[in-house]
Amino acid sequence: DNTESIKISMPIKNHVFIGEDKKITIHYHTSQKALVRLNVENDFHEPIMDRLITLNSKDSVKIINLNIPCASPAFYQITAVMHGKGYCGDAQWMAVNPEQVKCRNAAIDDFDDYWTTAKSELASISPKYRIHKVDSLCMKSKRDVYIVEMQSLGNITIRGYYFVPRTSGKHPAVLQVPGYGWGFENIDGMLSDNTDRIELALCVRGHGISADVFNPGFGVPGVWGYKLYDKDSISYRGIYMDCVRAVDFLCSREEVDNHKIAVKGGSQGGGLTLATAALCSDRIAACAYFDPFPCDMRHQIKIRTTCETELKNDLTYYGNRCTFDDVMKIQDYIDTRSFASKIKCPVLFTVALFDDDCPAHVGFAAYNMMTSNKQYEVYPYDGHIQGFSHDKYIMKWLDVTLDDCVTHL
Repeated sequence: DNTESIKISMPIKNHVFIGEDKKITIHYHTSQKALVRLNVENDFHEPIMDRLITLNSKDSVKIINLNIPCASPAFYQITAVMHGKGYCGDAQWMAVNPEQVKCRNAAIDDFDDYWTTAKSELASISPKYRIHKVDSLCMKSKRDVYIVEMQSLGNITIRGYYFVPRTSGKHPAVLQVPGYGWGFENIDGMLSDNTDRIELALCVRGHGISADVFNPGFGVPGVWGYKLYDKDSISYRGIYMDCVRAVDFLCSREEVDNHKIAVKGGSQGGGLTLATAALCSDRIAACAYFDPFPCDMRHQIKIRTTCETELKNDLTYYGNRCTFDDVMKIQDYIDTRSFASKIKCPVLFTVALFDDDCPAHVGFAAYNMMTSNKQYEVYPYDGHIQGFSHDKYIMKWLDVTLDDCVTHL
């Protein structure tokens, strides 16, 4: 048999080690003696272990003890490459005591004042809610479907898709907030959902049907890099206020049970979820987020190094109006990790260990600052895109939590 293979397995199903021995098993098949290079590095790309192991063709497993090299709370990438007749390999991620992951980065001193000012500016703008029933979408749905419009910070018009059950009375509501560049172009899942629940799929400024006036796109500088040199003009100041205005809208509706409003999203939507749950902490009854952005930004750029390159390209686009250090100080204002301790409602965090866009570290950096009821679910084999497939589990959790939310208010 000339085939060769190698696979890493762990005794913990979700690859999260709390107090257990950190032992991994290398499963292999080879017809001759082979060498395996076992490499371990943490999520900051720092080398932890680099070891050559000889494999005997008569065996098929090798147990490796990582208790000493992987003792610290962190996320570790383990790679095994076997050189026999050819090359084959495997890679897995392991989380060690993720709830003990600490970040030295503190919130910027005037963080609260900055957002209090933004909310005051928003409050001074008349929302001018407008709601338009879309018959063509209603025909495809078991709920009535509307497009809603409202005025947000800077008097920008934002819009969203609003789904309302055809049953009478008040209903729980879920505010869905978008990932970066996503404008809810595909709403088939919401059209086919017959749950007795209201949903508002919000297109924040620059996204989907809210990109008619403010539309920097998603290249350079894009929504993230737009006027990154000015803390009062940066996109996310307005985008977070768009989310607050959407909560204002839901609270204004007779069909919404104001005690049962939730918010959910992943990636950028995860960051928007954290910001919304904090900025509207007395009005949000539950929140669920997946690997968030922008979050723990000073670590984000060290883990996903292309983010630093992207910000520097944006800064060049604007003629280097400030230093990169100044850019990061402005990023501190929009860092959703600094909102985490202000969240009062129950929280669900779903995390994909193979997410290299919004790494597990940054999501846990926020999670570990929360003091409300919280839980997490780790998907050890998923990457960033697969994270959006957790929706069924998330929505079920939100429905159950909202049913019981009065006890948390």
